[in-house]
Amino acid sequence: MTELKLTIPATVDFADLKLSRDPITGAVSFDWLPIELICQESGIDSDIFRNTHEDNVAGLLVTWYERHIKAGGAADPVVEELLEEILGILEIKTVKGQ
Repeated sequence: MTELKLTIPATVDFADLKLSRDPITGAVSFDWLPIELICQESGIDSDIFRNTHEDNVAGLLVTWYERHIKAGGAADPVVEELLEEILGILEIKTVKGQ
């Protein structure tokens, strides 16, 4: 796996993603503009996130969110909800010995 060095412009904040989640399907949606700006600042083609496996953009969002929180940024309710679900699944698997 190739590791990318990304630069987040000072004018771009995690909240600019405007993350939302469909209450029926659970699908997550967001504004692509902040990712486009990050790619532009980093000299990277945004297609690596837009037109490849969703794990690429998910990895970017998770890493960015972690740095955002460590820097004192506000918690995002959509990300926090997803993290709680993941932790719940992991807990169930651990209890079941999977």
